[in-house]
Amino acid sequence: MQLHLVIQPKGGAGKSFTALHLIQYLAQNTAVKAFDLDSANNTLSQFKALQAVPVDIRMDDNPRKVDTRKFDTLLENIIEAKTSHVVVDIGASIIDPFLNHCHEINFFSMSDELGIEQVVIHCPISGGQGFVDNLGGLKMVYDFIGASAKYIIWENPFFGDLSHNGVPLEKTKIFTAIQQDILGVVKIPVWDSETKKDDVKRMVTSKLTYEEVANSDAFKVFNKARLKSIKADFFARLDAINFTSDK
Repeated sequence: MQLHLVIQPKGGAGKSFTALHLIQYLAQNTAVKAFDLDSANNTLSQFKALQAVPVDIRMDDNPRKVDTRKFDTLLENIIEAKTSHVVVDIGASIIDPFLNHCHEINFFSMSDELGIEQVVIHCPISGGQGFVDNLGGLKMVYDFIGASAKYIIWENPFFGDLSHNGVPLEKTKIFTAIQQDILGVVKIPVWDSETKKDDVKRMVTSKLTYEEVANSDAFKVFNKARLKSIKADFFARLDAINFTSDK
């Protein structure tokens, strides 16, 4: 089993958008089990076709607090999943207690014993004003997990360039420090037309997958053609990293 954790401690980087595309990409070749560990939004589980299981780790008698005992149940469900890939979308507000819990039980260091062949951290990083904070989020995650996992960085240019003081992402201290553990970088496309942007926005806000759009009467022929092209481009970028053994 390959365990994929979509993590970015800072909000607004495109975490659920990353998970949405990752699951659809993996599902081309094998069954995927997904968990939505973002009780504040549960965005991923709203895409019914993905069948992502919502996980609420808040205390039953105090929703403002995290019941860390529920992390054990989640991790046990991951271990028991009979599938090649498991994807977990982890809410920004939950990442700190989740990583602390995994560290406490040595989850990442014993992943081989648990039947997990590889842990892959998918960390979206947005440009613009949030760039430095997102880099800090990546460093925090690596400080917890280190080389016990491999990393895929998802560059999100929606809010601006991914650079600070003229230094691009690939030249930043954190990127160069962990480069040996980075499998690759997915550059989320900057769509060159308003029609493409509108089609993607409509698909996402409608909580539909690319396959559902292709079979939907609500999307017309040119909408479908543009989204088919966008999907092919996106998946080609993931193909280039070659991080699975399913093909």
